[in-house]
Amino acid sequence: MLKYKLLSDETVGVMHDDSYVDNLEGVIDIPTYTTDLDEKKRLVTQILDNAFVECCKIRVVTLPPSIRHIGKDAFANCNKLDVVNMENGILTIGEKAFALCSYLEKCELPDTITEIGQGAFAYCENLLSIHIPELLDEIKENTFRECCSLKEVIIGDNVKILGKECFVKCHDLSA
Repeated sequence: MLKYKLLSDETVGVMHDDSYVDNLEGVIDIPTYTTDLDEKKRLVTQILDNAFVECCKIRVVTLPPSIRHIGKDAFANCNKLDVVNMENGILTIGEKAFALCSYLEKCELPDTITEIGQGAFAYCENLLSIHIPELLDEIKENTFRECCSLKEVIIGDNVKILGKECFVKCHDLSA
């Protein structure tokens, strides 16, 4: 069972719980609504900082369109995570949100994303391709650092700033 935190706008965020590391496995579908916090039906809008950090048995995560923000280190070091399904609605991905997800191959970024934090996908050794959405104007420092299998990057027309070493050691990437 997922744990939730009530946010100031009366929505909820999925929060970290130590039991996740040992108990969550396979496919994780984040719900659009929950009544687990109290008896009220509440919209799930965030994956909070460190929510699923080091959950090594998760393979697939599906995020609903209600999610607006993925926090810092939210899925960091989920080293068996190979697919992340995101829908339009997500606005921001925090620093190192998916860092060290070494099995991650597929992660299609929704067109609604306006910010991706530093190192968000660093060390995702099996990530094959990425499409940077049009609303994003900056690829921050170390965002795709050492994504060794990255072969294709499609960058939206609005990207004006490439942060320091945002694609460093992406050996399979061709110009």
